[in-house]
Amino acid sequence: LPATSPVVLAAKLALAAAWLVLSLLLFATAGRSVLATSDEVRRQPLRCFATGVVGVLALVLTGLLLSAAALALAAPLLALVAVLALLLKLWGMVAVFHAVGAWIAGRLGRRRLLALHAAMAGFLLLTLLKLVPYLGTWLWTMASFVAVGASIGSKFGRREPWFADTIFMFYGDHGL
Repeated sequence: LPATSPVVLAAKLALAAAWLVLSLLLFATAGRSVLATSDEVRRQPLRCFATGVVGVLALVLTGLLLSAAALALAAPLLALVAVLALLLKLWGMVAVFHAVGAWIAGRLGRRRLLALHAAMAGFLLLTLLKLVPYLGTWLWTMASFVAVGASIGSKFGRREPWFADTIFMFYGDHGL
């Protein structure tokens, strides 16, 4: 179907409504953690993009390895990898919405904007750009890589070190 057909536009608008509901839900339940992930996007967008590309590649390769090596457990492990990938994208995209909205507010001279308002502004801009044929697909793909990278980099907004417990387990407090 052409990109401007009513069916394609209706599907895109239905997805936009689902993103809106998810944004509201995540800000209502884990707003501070989403803001921490959004801060990661604003501070280091290129690092988030690179981390996202590597993360998606690692998830794909993990899925291929699991399907080739663990024949008996392949389906449950593949489902686990798919759920992780989905969670990384969903969490990160809501943070990207907020980061884009905060950036827009800063450019327009409005420094004090509620977090949910900034997220909705970013959501509206990215959704409108997604409706542009071809450009929207590329832009959304790039935003998805940034989203996955920000989710990985901020550990879903917790910002804990990745291996601190493991290092202290092997070396103790005086080993470093």
